[in-house]
Amino acid sequence: VEEKDGERLIVAEPLASEALGDGWSVQETVRGEAFLGARYEPPYPNVEGAHTVVSGAFVQMDDGTGIVHMAPAFGPEDLEVGLAQGWPVFKPVGDDGRFTDLAPEFIRGLFVKDADPVIVEELSSRGRVLRSGTIQHTYPFCWRCGTPLLYYARTSWYVRTTAVKERLLEVNESVDWHPEHIKHGRYGDWLENNVDWALSRDRYWGTPLPLWRCPAMHATVVGSLAELGTLAGRDLSDLDPHRPAIDEIVLACSECGEEAHRVPEVIDAWYDSGAMPFAQWGYHPELGRGEEPFERRFPADFISEAIDQTRGWFYTLMAEGVLHFDSTAYRTVVCFGFIVDEQGRKMSKSLGNVVDPMTVMERYGADALRWVLLTSGSPWASRRLGDTVLEEAVRQFLLTLWHVYSFFVLYADADDFDPDAEPAPPPASRPLLDRWILSRLAGTTREVRDGMDAYDVTGAGRRIQAFLDDLSNWYVRRSRRRFWNPGGRGGADTVAAFHTLHECLVTTAALLAPLTPFVSEEIWSNLAAGPPGRPDSVHLVDYPQ
Repeated sequence: VEEKDGERLIVAEPLASEALGDGWSVQETVRGEAFLGARYEPPYPNVEGAHTVVSGAFVQMDDGTGIVHMAPAFGPEDLEVGLAQGWPVFKPVGDDGRFTDLAPEFIRGLFVKDADPVIVEELSSRGRVLRSGTIQHTYPFCWRCGTPLLYYARTSWYVRTTAVKERLLEVNESVDWHPEHIKHGRYGDWLENNVDWALSRDRYWGTPLPLWRCPAMHATVVGSLAELGTLAGRDLSDLDPHRPAIDEIVLACSECGEEAHRVPEVIDAWYDSGAMPFAQWGYHPELGRGEEPFERRFPADFISEAIDQTRGWFYTLMAEGVLHFDSTAYRTVVCFGFIVDEQGRKMSKSLGNVVDPMTVMERYGADALRWVLLTSGSPWASRRLGDTVLEEAVRQFLLTLWHVYSFFVLYADADDFDPDAEPAPPPASRPLLDRWILSRLAGTTREVRDGMDAYDVTGAGRRIQAFLDDLSNWYVRRSRRRFWNPGGRGGADTVAAFHTLHECLVTTAALLAPLTPFVSEEIWSNLAAGPPGRPDSVHLVDYPQ
C-alpha cells in the first residue's frame, strides 16, 4: 500500500516503482490474499454483485500493477474464473465489434479499437487514470484482410468427449506414430488434457445440427432422414439435408406437443472430416447401405497429414472412431512438417515467397518436386523448397539416372542387344564387377523394402540414391569399354555387362515407381514392357524382392 499527497494505492510490490514512479512511500505491506472477497467500485458499474477481488494464477509480474480487471466474455482465463465465481457473462459488444446499449452511453456504437482513446479521456476527466500509454504485444489479426480479431465467449453445443477420455488413451496405444514421440507427446498430451468438443458453429454453410427445440426448450435429437420423416409425418427421404430446406421442417415436440424448430447452428466442419471413414461409403445402417465396404476398410492401415493435425483431423478421426465404433480409425499415421522457403520462412503471398507448384513442374518436372519432398529430410521436419534445392535434385539424381539410362540405350542399340533374345549368364559366372553391383542391387532392394514397410520413405529414397551413385560413378565408369565393340558384336563379357546394367536399370525403375513415377515409367516402358510376365506399366509390377 503506497501513499502520495494523501492518495493511497494498492500495487504489487515488484511492480511498484515502475508502475507509480517517484514520490510514493510505502505505508504497509500485506499479502494479496488479504484482499480476497473485498468489494470495490469499478470504473463503470455494470453487473450487480460481480465486483469482488478474486485470485488468478495467470496474473504476471512482468508489467502493470499486479491487479487486473476481468472480462469473462472476452478471454479464456477470464471466462474460467468468472464461471467458477458464478458471475454472469456480461457482453456489451455486438458481433460487429461495436459497443451495444449495455455499454456507457458515450461509447455506444463505436468499434472497440476506436473507443480506446475515448475511454481513456473519459476516465482521465474523472481522475481515474494514473498513467496511459501503448503497449506492443502479440495480437491476432485476420490473415486475409489484416483487421484485428476479437475474442467472444459464445454458447455452444458439445460432444462429451471427456466421457471416453480413457478409451481414447487406450486406443492411441495401438497406433504406430511417425515420429514416435508424437504418440505420448504432442498428441498424447492433447488426449490427457481432453475437454468436451464444442461442436456447433454460428454459420450458414455446413452440416445442420440435427436438434429441434420448442418454446419450452425441450430438445428433440434426430438421427436420420428416415426418423425425421417419421417425426414430421411425411416422406423426407429426398430432402436436401442442408439449409434452408432442413430449416423448413417443423416437428411437434414429443414432450409438450408445441411446434419445434431446428436450432440455427451448423456442425463444426472438422466433424465432417472425422466422419470420412464411414461417410465416404454412404454408411446408413438403418437403410442397409454402405456397411460392407466400410467394415472391410476400417480402420485405415495408414494416414498422413501435417503435424498441426494432431489436434485436428488426427483427433477427430480417432474421437469419432471411439464414439461410434469403439475403435481407432487408423493403424499408422505419419506427421508431415511444413514446406518453407529457402531461408526457412513460412510461405506467404504477402511475403512474395510462395513457390507455385505448376511453375515448378513445368520447369523441373513433377518427379523433381516429389523427390525433394520425399528425400530432403525426415517427413516431420520442415523442408526448404526453392530453385536451388530443385536444381540440385535434378542435377544430382534425376540427370544422373537419365545419363546411365541414355548410356545403356545408346550402346544397346548400337550392339543390337535384346535382353530377351540372349539368355543372361548366371551371376556366378559374370566378372567380379558385375557380381558386386548385383550384390549392391540386392542389398538396396532389401533395405528399400524394409524402409517402405516401416514408412521410412526418406531412408528408402536415399538408399536408392546411394546405389545410383555406385552404378554411375563405379560400375558404368569402370565398365565403359565393355559396351563398345567397334569391330562388331561383343563377346560374353559384353553380354554380361549389358544384362547386368539392364537388370540394374529395370529394378531401379521399379523401386522408384512410387517416388518418381514418370521417369520410372519412361525407363520401364522402353527397357522392360511387353514380354510375358512384364506388364506394360511399371505401376502394375510387383515391388522388387
